[in-house]
Amino acid sequence: MEETATESTEQTPNSTYQQNRDKEDDQHFSVKIEDINPDSFERSFQYTLRKSIEYLKHVHDYYVYQFKKIVEGREELKMERSFVTKLKEELNIEKRQLVFEREMFEKEKKVVADRNVDTEDVIRLNVAGVDMSVLRKTLTSVPGSMLEAMFSGRHQLQKDDSGRYFLNRNPDLFKKVIGYLRDGEMKLPSYDTKGNVTRQAVLAEFDFFCIPVEKELQSKEAKRFLKRRNIVEYKTIDCDDWLWCLDVYQNKILSGTRNNSISIWDMSTGECVHHLKGHRNAVKCLEINGNNLVSGSEDRTIKIWDLNRMKNVRSLIAHTDVISCLRVVGTTIYSGSFDTTIKIWDLEQESSVPQSTLAEHTSNVLCIDVVGPKLFSGAYDNLIKVWDITTGKCIQSLQGHSHYVRCVKATENKLITGSYDKTIKIWDLRSWECIETLTEHEDYIRCIEVIGHVMVSGSNDKTLKIWDMRTHKPRHTLTGHHDFITCLKVVDSTIISGSLDRTIKIWTPEEVKLMYPNNTRFRSPS
Repeated sequence: MEETATESTEQTPNSTYQQNRDKEDDQHFSVKIEDINPDSFERSFQYTLRKSIEYLKHVHDYYVYQFKKIVEGREELKMERSFVTKLKEELNIEKRQLVFEREMFEKEKKVVADRNVDTEDVIRLNVAGVDMSVLRKTLTSVPGSMLEAMFSGRHQLQKDDSGRYFLNRNPDLFKKVIGYLRDGEMKLPSYDTKGNVTRQAVLAEFDFFCIPVEKELQSKEAKRFLKRRNIVEYKTIDCDDWLWCLDVYQNKILSGTRNNSISIWDMSTGECVHHLKGHRNAVKCLEINGNNLVSGSEDRTIKIWDLNRMKNVRSLIAHTDVISCLRVVGTTIYSGSFDTTIKIWDLEQESSVPQSTLAEHTSNVLCIDVVGPKLFSGAYDNLIKVWDITTGKCIQSLQGHSHYVRCVKATENKLITGSYDKTIKIWDLRSWECIETLTEHEDYIRCIEVIGHVMVSGSNDKTLKIWDMRTHKPRHTLTGHHDFITCLKVVDSTIISGSLDRTIKIWTPEEVKLMYPNNTRFRSPS
């Protein structure tokens, strides 16, 4: 019995060790309610609660942000859909316009079949009450002009009671047109206060009849221009911002700048006499049309200004991107844009829809020129395109420049183009081939003016060069600007240039400088 009791109370070493561990654990982990510190527990609970609330707030803010993004995305999508809808509407309007133009063209083709019964060599005219007699070959000497279309025999014309064809035009201006058609020469008045009105009226008359005046100074003033031994800086006008474009009107310089305004400067005094404000971004191009000014801007609008009243009289939301260039011929505006298109507008129509849109460039259109029924354009795609204005079709695409085509100027048989490849190319418009490449400039070519056989070019190399186009050689190099030359205008024997150095410089023969030595530099009003 004792052995049995002993055996039953005997424990193994392992079981004893486990019991001891269990007692220690009970003593270590046993927590009595009275041992808990209420303050410590509350602080721990509040800390955990605060962190939980902060986490939930972060989660809430994140989902609110995501929700706003979704809402904004929906609004942007609605705006894009609205924009696409407007574009479709504009496209439908243009399609209807094209259909209408095609119908009118077909009607015109039928009219062309008619023949004028008057086949006399001498045409008798009644020009606003003044009787004139002009040879038919004189009136029809410029293909594509309005006079050529009227008197070539393609249309039936009505005579008045005296047996003459009536033209409601200014007789004095019309005589200058006829003199130019007959002799190929014309000496326009100088740019004094009175003469400029006449000069602008004469040029407007040529534009009305779609007659290019590339021979304007060929026989008289251009020859004297090249014979000048020295062309010097006569005046400098300090502007308040970069110069992008300029033109001349009644002894005044009109300049477009980066500060959204058009400044008007008196050429005699060099003082700023007026600011035209209305554009909401930089003015990139402008051109005088009679007593009106047409301007294009980075704000995508074209504005027409009455220079007698110094007032904006019309605005066109013309393109979907920057308007980089424009030309005005008679009552027609041609505008080029970074949206890759060229649009044609009729000033006599109140419609905000263009007559036609030319769209074959693949990149920003930088420059255009118009001669007769042809339009020439250059763009970022390194191409020069030639368009038939009557049909709206591209009839030729010229390749040759290795960089952007920045400026184009057309004459009767030649096309001159300037490029960012630092070259000026001369093209034969009969063979469409490049016949000469001029490489004297050391940087981008930005602007070109052509008067008869004289060409003036401006470049990023900060110089102006005067060229004899008969020899294709530079005769003068003008230095004085301290930054890129962006625009220029030739007035008689005077050159006006604008630059990113914020100055307008007037260059003239040295003998004129000696006559007026004190007229040197003028500053814009602060």
